[in-house]
Amino acid sequence: MEIADRVRWLSSLSPPPASEAQTRFEVLDPILLEDLGYERSEVSPEAQRTTTGVPDYIILPGAPEQWFLEAKAWGVALTDAHARQATTYAYQSGSRWVVVTNGRCWRLYDSQVLSASPADKLVAEATSAEPEALTALLGAMRADAVRAGGLASFAQWSLLERLLRGPDGAPDREVVSAVWSVAKKRPGLAKVTKERVAEAMRAGVATPCAPAATAPTVAPAPQVATGRPDPPTADGGWVSIADPGLDPTGRKPVALRLPDGSARDTRTWRDVLVGVSEWLLNRRGPEEFALPFSVSERASAKTCLVNKSPTHRNGRRMDEPRSIAVGGQELWIETFFTATISCKAMSRLCREIGIDPEGIQVRLAASDKGEPR
Repeated sequence: MEIADRVRWLSSLSPPPASEAQTRFEVLDPILLEDLGYERSEVSPEAQRTTTGVPDYIILPGAPEQWFLEAKAWGVALTDAHARQATTYAYQSGSRWVVVTNGRCWRLYDSQVLSASPADKLVAEATSAEPEALTALLGAMRADAVRAGGLASFAQWSLLERLLRGPDGAPDREVVSAVWSVAKKRPGLAKVTKERVAEAMRAGVATPCAPAATAPTVAPAPQVATGRPDPPTADGGWVSIADPGLDPTGRKPVALRLPDGSARDTRTWRDVLVGVSEWLLNRRGPEEFALPFSVSERASAKTCLVNKSPTHRNGRRMDEPRSIAVGGQELWIETFFTATISCKAMSRLCREIGIDPEGIQVRLAASDKGEPR
């Protein structure tokens, strides 16, 4: 099965595996042996060994590219603790890479990062709900890709992306400031703002892939689908924020329609994000909603979408906070995201509240020269 097909299969797997053993048999073994191209002799499962403390799978045992895979049951939420023993064993054995997965979520760790915290060793994370990201990660794990240095190349690109774009859509402010200080000296950019620089950085980072010059066999990074119909314009009607055919970058939203039939005019994606968040949170109430609420489902996510104060989980102040009233209480929304991340964040908030995101619709301006955010 092609990796992209396997990722689609994962996202709709029913019924899910009931145990770790079933997860290995139904999900992980087929991925390793069929999709990633490993021979049975290149995959050493735990059942074939007597040594304790070793990760569940040793891939390419004894080879210079040897790596480890730690398996968990499909229904078990991954934590940093799951990676601690595996990364320690990998480091002590002279191997670098560890993958921890429950079949739905896949995490790549670098055991050579000198830190006591597994979170600092986390290089990349992707879930079946993020098909492009998971396809890219699994592609880097293919047998031919690993032998060509694909994991190292993928990890390097992922870390650069995290630095430039930020793990939750907010680029590192020190990097933004450094780029801005150079950019404003260039012709035509004297008045450029840091916000504009951050937007360009977010939009300009591609999905991680291994450079062809060093690893020609690594699967190319999935690109945004082409050839699909353009999303509806102001003349063509409404489009859901969850529509897979919606590419909001550079498209100006001129109106928002909510599931109760109410509608309002908008000028930017920030207006949409704030309007949707306020409407959704008032369906639940602040006392029934766990705050802070992260923009991403990833366990390592520190950037908040909603909080009781204009700060993120790590105490950093929100870059562009907007206040909203929810049940008589003031809450804060971070709006410093690209249009694409805003749509994903709204869909995530819908699911948390129990509202179908298909019911959140926007009308886009006919011109493609609207504000990107």
